[in-house]
Amino acid sequence: MRLSFAESGAAILLPLTVIAVFPFPEGASATGLALAWLVFMAVAALPAAFLEFALVRRARQMPYPGIAQLTRDADARTAWRGLIPFSLVMLAALAALASAATVDFMPAEPEWLGLAAPWLLLALASVMVWAGIEKLLGLGGLLAAGSIAVSLFLGESPLAFSLPDARGWQHSAFLALLAGGSGIGLQAWLAQRRLADDSAASAVAPFLGVQAVAGVLIFMAGDLRHQPAACAYVVPALFAVALMLHVLVQQLTGKGYARPAALGAAVAVTGGLTFLAMQPTFGTLVQLLGLLPLLGLSLFAGWIMKISHVRKALNLPSEGVYNLWRVAVRLVVPGLCLWVMTGVFL
Repeated sequence: MRLSFAESGAAILLPLTVIAVFPFPEGASATGLALAWLVFMAVAALPAAFLEFALVRRARQMPYPGIAQLTRDADARTAWRGLIPFSLVMLAALAALASAATVDFMPAEPEWLGLAAPWLLLALASVMVWAGIEKLLGLGGLLAAGSIAVSLFLGESPLAFSLPDARGWQHSAFLALLAGGSGIGLQAWLAQRRLADDSAASAVAPFLGVQAVAGVLIFMAGDLRHQPAACAYVVPALFAVALMLHVLVQQLTGKGYARPAALGAAVAVTGGLTFLAMQPTFGTLVQLLGLLPLLGLSLFAGWIMKISHVRKALNLPSEGVYNLWRVAVRLVVPGLCLWVMTGVFL
């Protein structure tokens, strides 16, 4: 149950980026949010992480090229196939939001640097994808860990503990479910790398463990927008956006697109969404729609796919563990997704 250097790096990058992009609710305690994060990582993000593993290990390919086979195997309506393209759009939207957020972390002077930062980051991320981002993810993880350490040292996050209010719990649930990467293809990327493993748990458990610890440290560092070092966000975000673009390219090439065309399409869509991401309402829209792919995936894997297919694909340690997981993805994960989405309007 060990992760490669690249997988460990990827596990650190996404929580740092997601937690930084969506700032803390006003008046929330960092320690309280960290506790809520751990709760939701255990009860929701952990079972949710197995969903894309079920798809990839059953189809033996990424979800976009494999969803047609999966719906046929499950005797499901072809409408379920629209779930994966929508998840790709949401992944591009998250990459766009992460790119656009660099404006908030740039110094006020020179002004042109802040305006150019999102496009410079997206351009560099595209070059890294073309060169082979998987070879650089370990380095990205090290730089992200260094950024967290710098933020902890320079930050002024109070250690006083108080439980979050309902808004704080919803915020932590949203971050845990989104940072887990299931529903937007990040767990599918991991599953594709670990197809030879006997059980999905050998990759999911350590990956989510690294994410959980990284998230706690990021919460304790406080809001990165208040950090004096812009690199605390920008450098890890560069690798995180490159990873998201890489997953988009991997899905498209699996569907038969040539790699240059796939990268061009991924960058074009992400770039277009970056324009929109500079509007204040875009973040709210992502909070509203960002968990819809996960909600749909939990319904598909939990209720539509055949039990024997899912059990064989995941090969969990025991029947009892599998039954607990099935209850979680049928009831807990969809319920939390709906609860978080309704919180956007409250």
